[in-house]
Amino acid sequence: MANINEKAPDFISTDETGKEVRFSSLFGRQKILLYFYPLDWSPVCSVQHKDFCAEYDKFEDADTLIVAVSTDHKFSHAAFKQNLGAKYILLSDPEKKVIKAYGVDFEGKQHSQRAYFIIDKQGIVRWKHVEESTGNKRSNGELLEALRSIK
Repeated sequence: MANINEKAPDFISTDETGKEVRFSSLFGRQKILLYFYPLDWSPVCSVQHKDFCAEYDKFEDADTLIVAVSTDHKFSHAAFKQNLGAKYILLSDPEKKVIKAYGVDFEGKQHSQRAYFIIDKQGIVRWKHVEESTGNKRSNGELLEALRSIK
């Protein structure tokens, strides 16, 4: 479980290119918005990702790297990322190891809950929000406000 003011759980996962990424290797440079989402191509997830892409420069201005995680395969991620024109990392977690480590498993489903974690440059969880329904999502404005409040 990832708790506020505690070290973010480390993990190794595969990105959309098939490259292994150790999460802790991303610490130190920027804040991280770790975003768990149910599925590539689903309506709400597609809207959320399109919103991220449309205002990606605002996340960069907030000194933030977006890292998105779902159970989808790297090939789905690669096509989804290309379709979106996304500039951020999509990680594949088909066995839900990362999802479970962060406490956002959707019991009985093949996907995660929709959830957001802000991790500071030292790798500490500073903010989190888990949606009650996968049909709900936070706006970029809400996320950017939370990001700007964290140094």
